[in-house]
Amino acid sequence: MMDHVRLLRGLAACAAIVAGFSRAPQKSWNSWYISTAGSDTLSIERVERTPKVVSGVWVSYRRAGERDVLRHEYTIRLQDDGRPSDLTLRLRRPGGEVLRTYQARFTGDSVAISFAPDSLRPVQLAARKVLPLLGRSMGLAEVAISAVVRAKQAPDSGLMSLLPITGPFLVQQTPYTFSQNKSFRIGPAGSPVFHLGASGAIDSLVTYEGVVAVRRVEPFDIEAVAASAAKRPGQ
Repeated sequence: MMDHVRLLRGLAACAAIVAGFSRAPQKSWNSWYISTAGSDTLSIERVERTPKVVSGVWVSYRRAGERDVLRHEYTIRLQDDGRPSDLTLRLRRPGGEVLRTYQARFTGDSVAISFAPDSLRPVQLAARKVLPLLGRSMGLAEVAISAVVRAKQAPDSGLMSLLPITGPFLVQQTPYTFSQNKSFRIGPAGSPVFHLGASGAIDSLVTYEGVVAVRRVEPFDIEAVAASAAKRPGQ
């Protein structure tokens, strides 16, 4: 198996080429991402999007500052307006059993979240047009962004209702700015900016200092890379 560190470095080097491709608008696409901080890999992700379903796997490499490779497997079903109707998220370590499952149901003015195993009480929140987020998952960020910009013309700004899907379960009214250069900022001035490709997929997430924190890359075997990373606990 190719060493996953060399593989990720090679993919990161190709990211500028991928971001530069000229694509006609599409309704379905697949994307692969790498999040880095310096030479450290923080997460990897594969996103598969169709007009009605967004699914993927986001693999985070650290939790609470410690090395902990964890798979987040998600499926989001979309309403006609592009907003989520329901979401299923399963957490597991590569090759392991499911540790926890989150099930969320969205209506126009509320969201209900249940858990398995049911050691946590179900959550019911009053929230108008709430959108879920998950760490630096580009799949969930893309759903949130596309739902907001669907009926907007840049430049545009306003507030969006966001909910971290794994908690804390508090709806946050967050400012956004949609610019004519197909960039989208979630948060106040100085927050990281998402750059969108011609298809509508996210190409990169760039910090205020100009550092590319997450980038879209060439397709790779995320299962093999995640399994390899899990076997290197000290790195």
